[in-house]
Amino acid sequence: MGKQLTIVCLMLLGLSGNALAAGKDVSAAGAPKLQATAEEQGPKSFLLMDIKEALVDAIHEQGVDGDITIDHAMANAPGEQSVSINRMDKFKITAPVYIEKMDVVAQSNRFEAVIKTQDSALPATIDDPGAIDANTGKAVVPGAAASNDGAKEIIIRGRYDEMSEIPVLNRSLRAGDVIQMKDIDWQKTLTKRVRGSIAMNETDIIGKTPKRMIRQGTPIRLSDVESERLVEKGKLVSMIYRTPTMELKTTGVALTDGSKGELIRVKNAKSESIVQGQVTGLGEIVINQQDAAPKLAAAR
Repeated sequence: MGKQLTIVCLMLLGLSGNALAAGKDVSAAGAPKLQATAEEQGPKSFLLMDIKEALVDAIHEQGVDGDITIDHAMANAPGEQSVSINRMDKFKITAPVYIEKMDVVAQSNRFEAVIKTQDSALPATIDDPGAIDANTGKAVVPGAAASNDGAKEIIIRGRYDEMSEIPVLNRSLRAGDVIQMKDIDWQKTLTKRVRGSIAMNETDIIGKTPKRMIRQGTPIRLSDVESERLVEKGKLVSMIYRTPTMELKTTGVALTDGSKGELIRVKNAKSESIVQGQVTGLGEIVINQQDAAPKLAAAR
């Protein structure tokens, strides 16, 4: 009974059993529409202008992790001169393309990709009555051969490079300025250029001061910054000697600049004796106990 009802409904809609068997759907207007499966859709296509993003995704699918760039690659197409991947507009390909093959050599960060225009993957005949030929832009007759005049294969070979985000200044700072969180932006750069001597974390530079001007947006070498100077050479400082039972203070002159925790030499302003002490605060030096106590006490 259900089968008979289905046949009657099809007859009322003007469709044959062949249309149902062919996998065609019925829209609101009654026009047949092809139901494409995942296999029928084939490889993911994209425009040539998006080639770099597509290649990066394909390289990641081969097991390469992290942020990468592929600026160093060359593209070759039959009858065309080799061009940089950044100049592929010279091929004048407007049809969608897809990645047919991707090979990656992780040890050397190299890859080779085969790119084809989408029209090169068209079937020998086209049976969809609503299809448009990708090359001619004209409607095709069901059963007619697909035009393949514009089909091209492009070989792209090159190297991918790992990228890292590093902290940079969002404004230029001079010696004596203290770097704060609000002064920091993040910038992507090639990892191989920043290993070792370049600050990789904000903790490497926050609270420190440039030894000389650091310009906005430039990578910061660890040797470009130092801890904030709490003591300046030639300035008066407070010299402190502490024991569990007493604290002695006097005035001295710093003989060198000093940051917190650094050991510097300081001259007692009264006795002119020179001792060594540790910078503990702004204009404050705690004197070494073993040799400073007698000199400090005598100077009071």
